[in-house]
Amino acid sequence: MDYETRKELIDVINELLKHPASRIFAQKIVPGNDFPPEYFEIIKNPMDLNTIKTKIEEQQYRSLKECIDDIELVWNNAEKYYGKKSPVFSLANEVHKLFKKIYRPIYIRTVHGFCEEAYKYRTKIENLIFNSPFLGNSSEAQSLSANKKSLIK
Repeated sequence: MDYETRKELIDVINELLKHPASRIFAQKIVPGNDFPPEYFEIIKNPMDLNTIKTKIEEQQYRSLKECIDDIELVWNNAEKYYGKKSPVFSLANEVHKLFKKIYRPIYIRTVHGFCEEAYKYRTKIENLIFNSPFLGNSSEAQSLSANKKSLIK
């Protein structure tokens, strides 16, 4: 991972850490402190935001994907251990939404991110075309609609 991407990811993590809901996800999970022993039986790979930040700073990630996988692991662990209806999962979901919002500019520079964005726009454009108020029910409109559908396949 290049220097600029590492710098941007550290900025993303710092923004997440400023959010009050992120406090529970900031510190390393230590057995016996606030976590029962069964936590580590259920969660095999605990992860927290400060550990991720340290790993970025120490250049321990070989790729952006590796880093993002760890960030996603934070939210996935919260869901797996606490369940979707728990207050902790609600906090995780809140911070995850913030992450997706502030990470987006980095993500769309990747091939996968660019393709995903392009696909979303393609779908929106198709919907606009298929639901155009100008087409009406005429035979010309139905023919045009059939031609558009064949182009997509």
